[in-house]
Amino acid sequence: MGKFLWTVVDYKIEADTYNYIPKDDVRAILKGLVEGILKGDELSDVKNDIGDNLDKQVNGRMLYNDYLLIEYYSDGWPKKIVKQEKNMIGNNGKLSQKYIIPCYRSVQH
Repeated sequence: MGKFLWTVVDYKIEADTYNYIPKDDVRAILKGLVEGILKGDELSDVKNDIGDNLDKQVNGRMLYNDYLLIEYYSDGWPKKIVKQEKNMIGNNGKLSQKYIIPCYRSVQH
């Protein structure tokens, strides 16, 4: 009788994207946002303040990073899912992460 050799092969899909926005474009976006929200005297006060302090606050480009990892068992069921979103302006930013794994797995062949 011959031997049966079973090889378990897990696989994964991984994507990591980086989007860079130059600091001049970040300034233009912020100014447009303020103009869309405020009107009249408030707008002129904020525009004067933005003009003075925006160069100090926005001192680098903006980075948007999106990362996705999906690992699968050999039978096609997901083993692990990791999703991260990172937004950075200069050295300041925010990272959000979702990490999903199964609590229980039963394979009845």
